[in-house]
Amino acid sequence: MPFPSPPDELDPATLAAARPLDLCRSPASPGAVALVDDLVAFILAHEAGPASARKTKRREAGKRELCGALGAVAGSLLDAWGGHGEPRPAYRSKTAAGFSGGPVGYRAFVATMGALVTLELVREHGGKRFQTEGWDPASPLSKGWAARFWPRAALLELAEQHGVSPATVRQDFRLAPPSKPPKVKDPVDLRPFVPEGWGADRPKPRLVASKSDELATLIAADVGEHNAMAERVTVTGCTPPRWKRVFHGAWELHGRWYAAGADGVYQTMPQALRGALTIGGEPVVELDVQAAHLAILRGLCGLGPVEGDPYHVEGVPRAASKRWLLEALGKGKAVERWSRRTPDADRAQDAKVIRAAMLKRHPCLGDPGVVVSPALAARLGVSPEELVSPFLAAREAAAMSWAMRELRGRGVLALPVHDSLIVPASARAEATGSIVEGFRRVCGIAPRVETKSALPLSSVSGMREGKPGESSSQPLR
Repeated sequence: MPFPSPPDELDPATLAAARPLDLCRSPASPGAVALVDDLVAFILAHEAGPASARKTKRREAGKRELCGALGAVAGSLLDAWGGHGEPRPAYRSKTAAGFSGGPVGYRAFVATMGALVTLELVREHGGKRFQTEGWDPASPLSKGWAARFWPRAALLELAEQHGVSPATVRQDFRLAPPSKPPKVKDPVDLRPFVPEGWGADRPKPRLVASKSDELATLIAADVGEHNAMAERVTVTGCTPPRWKRVFHGAWELHGRWYAAGADGVYQTMPQALRGALTIGGEPVVELDVQAAHLAILRGLCGLGPVEGDPYHVEGVPRAASKRWLLEALGKGKAVERWSRRTPDADRAQDAKVIRAAMLKRHPCLGDPGVVVSPALAARLGVSPEELVSPFLAAREAAAMSWAMRELRGRGVLALPVHDSLIVPASARAEATGSIVEGFRRVCGIAPRVETKSALPLSSVSGMREGKPGESSSQPLR
């Protein structure tokens, strides 16, 4: 099966669904090596031509650098476009800060990608930054999109000529994550809260918390303990994980755990590749909280768990009702029309029909902003509805943090992926119990936890069954 034909421009929904451009791939098959060799030849010929801005000829070290960069870029672009089923562009910031210590340097990436775009082998949708009037456009706190890239027809045809296809691309370009763990400069990243759609008529970003707060010290100590445990436990298949937590404006907003680094990071890997990780020499399972934000909202509103599939709407594809919930919680209200970023397949469904059915099943969606403190919203200069999504994310992070501490106390390293934890397969039962207990304590609900495993569950269950124990630990917000 060939790669899907690439359009000249992508719709907003596809651009928003871009995958990370991971620069730790290298050619591993004869076809991939030949493809990269051809690309090197094209770029060297271009650099030697009159249209090139390059003034000096590359030496052998420069050619090797170009070859490495091309293998990483081509492998990641082709994988994003054909290795996951639905073709997607890949995103990567073009700022120097995102390349510190990575396998491909900033200058090598910019030069290589620039040449591929010039040679009409890759198409670029430029990144952009949004800021309020008078706000420093160079500030990292400004909201924006990283540049998007996707292969053009000429690159896909060249790949297919060398036998690289969607079915083989992950074998053709192997993932080789860095073995050196990234440095974490600050385990607590407190950023100003930036309202959606902000501009001259919106309030400027605000902070109502401080790193001098006692809570900041507790959070930093918790992250430090998890990073210290990761130093003692070997994790393979990804860059050795180290974390920080990111808060937006206040300790009650966001707070998720982010793995440091830009390449080979397990959190940005497709689930199939995460399933191939090992922790302490063991295969892993990924434990996912079903409809985590909806479950949290129901728990905080005193509704309890929902029976059956929380996304089910009679006669409506599950993907469309799931998309509706995502947009409703993002807006903080039960939306009646789709956003411009909604995929066409979901947009074909009647948003009002989905709204009525979801409100009937989940009455809390009628006014989700009720769970947000009006005082907090007033201090940030926004409405409670605008804080629903980051507030629910913070409750989710607090519940997962509780579970991670509980498991850490039992000698189990858990790798957080926002609404899921990756743990050694032998710790599946006790990790599930810890997640459920964490959500019960923090959110007032026992969620449904699904197991995603790289092994048959019959094999996993026979390895080591644990039982969740009681703990006097209090939730750390």
